[in-house]
Amino acid sequence: MDIRIRPKKLCGSINIPPSKSMAHRMIICASLATLSCDHDTNIENIAMSDDILATIGAMRSLGLEIEKDLLEGGRYRLKVSGIDGSRNDGLADDYLTIDCGESGSTLRFIIPILSVFAKRYGLVNYRLDTRGRLLQRPLDPYFDILDREGIDYNIDGTSLYIRGMKGFSQSSYEIDGGISSQFISGLLFSLPLMDFDTDIVIKNRLESRGYVDMTLDALYKYGIEVENIDYKTFKIKGNQSYKPVKASVEGDYSQAAFFLVANALGNKVQIKGLDPGSLQLDKEIVDIIDRYDKYYCNEGGDRCIASDLAIGIDATNIPDIVPIMSLLATNYKYPSKISGVERLRIKESDRLQATSSQLRILGKDIEIIGEKEETSLLINGNLDRGNKDQSTGDDYYLVDSFKDHRIAMTLAIAATVSDKDLVIKDAHVVSKSYPNFWDDYKKLGGEVYEFDLG
Repeated sequence: MDIRIRPKKLCGSINIPPSKSMAHRMIICASLATLSCDHDTNIENIAMSDDILATIGAMRSLGLEIEKDLLEGGRYRLKVSGIDGSRNDGLADDYLTIDCGESGSTLRFIIPILSVFAKRYGLVNYRLDTRGRLLQRPLDPYFDILDREGIDYNIDGTSLYIRGMKGFSQSSYEIDGGISSQFISGLLFSLPLMDFDTDIVIKNRLESRGYVDMTLDALYKYGIEVENIDYKTFKIKGNQSYKPVKASVEGDYSQAAFFLVANALGNKVQIKGLDPGSLQLDKEIVDIIDRYDKYYCNEGGDRCIASDLAIGIDATNIPDIVPIMSLLATNYKYPSKISGVERLRIKESDRLQATSSQLRILGKDIEIIGEKEETSLLINGNLDRGNKDQSTGDDYYLVDSFKDHRIAMTLAIAATVSDKDLVIKDAHVVSKSYPNFWDDYKKLGGEVYEFDLG
């Protein structure tokens, strides 16, 4: 679906969606709790984004019973019941298919969990189906483990095949902390269910440490103990059991970031449902906006400069909010440099290229500099380059989401400060993380129309 947005300020209040990161973790913990008890486990305040549906579907494929009850405001309650072993009868020699969609969390969390199901239920052959660029993203830490365990695997197109899965036998796992914290989280979910003690040793710098904190917090809520030694070693006792608890998912700062930045750009959106004490890394957007406010002040509605220093932002731990941070930076006069962004090349799109190219279409001065770990975005803010890279039509800019939900939502906020309409290609991709985004945008007064590009 392509849409056309008219430049208009947003005003009103919204209930921000529940945290996708926490929802993934709670669904997995609740599912694993049913392996050791007969009690149901309930989770309140779930939004049915594409990624969350993938995790629910994955656990259902493994035999878990998960019911959805629609609540007020379009949110859901999940009731997770015990595993239905009969669902998997006769699959010992065939492949059990799990659709991970385009969800990196689903894929990376589920692979170690398969070893638990292989040992307990004899499910040894799996086909993990994916979409988009998901299998282009790194899986090497898991492949190293599978190689050491003698487990066969291969990638064919958009599917990962695993043959002869079994309970992991190693007592120690060395994981590169600089690739993705999701590998650490995946092991943290599964290793407490082994019948021996294990540890995870982190080599190199642990990036996105806050996501590991979120995993540890979820594990603690569900009765699992992990000893964290300065984020360098995690010691896990074996023979633990997840406990059934009633949980509720807090609001999502990564989604709130779009409207928080919108407010910094002159919109007036009241955002409900955020926890000021949240462990979510993307909460840092609040401090980043405050930093800009300290550099620049408002007098009579105009920006005035409080400092001539450039702003530097390290995005190593907050890659998901780089596109919307970049838009924020383009609307201030002095330069900004956003570092720690190399991993954005392997997201749903090459998010570095997508962000810079689409903001240039809107006349913003933004470029990618450096290579590998030195890669950064350099933004000269509040300057119309006067030679926009592309413009289609006399009265609108044609921009592309690159089928990336965060690019689409960034462009929607950019429309509120645009001098012309924006036409966004593949705007429907917001369903990956924020299925009601366009409804909320319209509720706030945004003018959005379907558009036929022919």
